[in-house]
Amino acid sequence: MRSIHLILLVSLAGCAAQDPYRRTDVWYPSGSNDGNIAAQAVRPHDLIIGRSAKEGEDARVSADAVERVWEGQNKPLPSVSTAPSAAVAAPPPPAAAPTGAGQ
Repeated sequence: MRSIHLILLVSLAGCAAQDPYRRTDVWYPSGSNDGNIAAQAVRPHDLIIGRSAKEGEDARVSADAVERVWEGQNKPLPSVSTAPSAAVAAPPPPAAAPTGAGQ
């Protein structure tokens, strides 16, 4: 019985070489997500320190929207018509063959 345990222990020792977090030839988290968010921010400094509300802005409106999201009570999106326009729906007429060709 001890020999079986010893064989299992020795066989598991080789698993560290196949651990994807220890291998150098595979992708690993490198902070690229933080870099992408910072690149998309209009003012990257806002990711470190936010801005205070300007005079006349109501922060409660924004806070209420966030609260509705967390509570799962989102407002429905407005309905949008997806009917194709006449210019897109109708294909162009075929070109007429030239008359008098080969006579």
